[in-house]
This record gives sequence, structure tokens and C-alpha cells, in this order.
Amino acid sequence: MTTLLNVARAQRIFGNAGVDAVIATTHANVMYLSGFRGFGQRLMPTTQVYAVARLDDLASSTVILPAGELDIAAQFPPPNATFSPYGRFFVEHTAGNGHPREEMARYGSLASADTVASALNALTDQLDRLRPATRIALDERGISPLMRDAVRLRYGDRLVDGAAL
Repeated sequence: MTTLLNVARAQRIFGNAGVDAVIATTHANVMYLSGFRGFGQRLMPTTQVYAVARLDDLASSTVILPAGELDIAAQFPPPNATFSPYGRFFVEHTAGNGHPREEMARYGSLASADTVASALNALTDQLDRLRPATRIALDERGISPLMRDAVRLRYGDRLVDGAAL
């Protein structure tokens, strides 16, 4: 779990609002929830990176990220987050390229991970794993309007506008 997140406060606020799961969409909120410090989203805010966590297990978030960000995940792995990449990622390795062996092993395992075609697919895959009655808080500041509308259409009244909390 990231030490940046005040878990007791988050559980109290979201719990009082009847929320069971959280979707973080901005660089800062993804970092607070998961510990993942990606590069692409800071450089290009339209890069789609999200973190999803259940309120009863905030220590175990899933980071949805472009497969091209997996190198950052290999270099600076967050302690308890898992990854749900979308798109493609390739690793070229030659002997003696200066990278520590364990880092290259993480690259290889991440590159071989299953990916889905889009951020929407990756996000809905994670949300579909939640109980059907799960109420989901959505941080709307870092999500594109098209993506937000697609999530709203699919999850309807299960979605709680995070700004209202």
C-alpha cells in the first residue's frame, strides 16, 4: 500500500457516501491510491492511466496503463499494485546492456502479460470483476468525456460522481 493515502480517512469518506470501489484518474490520485508514478500521464495528461481499488482493500489496487508504461512499472514497481495493461509493449534485450538482471526479468514478465486493446476494455474488465451491486466512485478530472460516458452508460446508477463526495 502506498503511504501517501490516508486509508482511514478515505474509508470513512467513501464509506459514508455508500461507495464500495474507487477509480482514480489523475496522475496524483493514481499515485495516492496505488503508489504508481507513471511518466506518460505527467508528460501528456491525456494518457489514460487509472487505478481501481475496493474500499475494503485499498492496499491492493489495480493500475490500468498503456503497455508502453510497463517499463516504468518494472523500474519502480509499486509495492502492492497489480497491472492491467492495454495496447502493446516490446522488450529488446542484448547481453551487457547495463540494466540490472532483476529489472530485465521484470521487463520480460510485464511484456509477456496479457493486454487488451483499449483503456476502456481494461477498465471495464476490472469493474466487471466487482460484485454487481458495487457502488463505484469515479474521479472525473482525469478521464476523457468519451471514456466517462462509456463507463456511465455501462454501469449506470452504480456510478457515483467523485466530485460530489
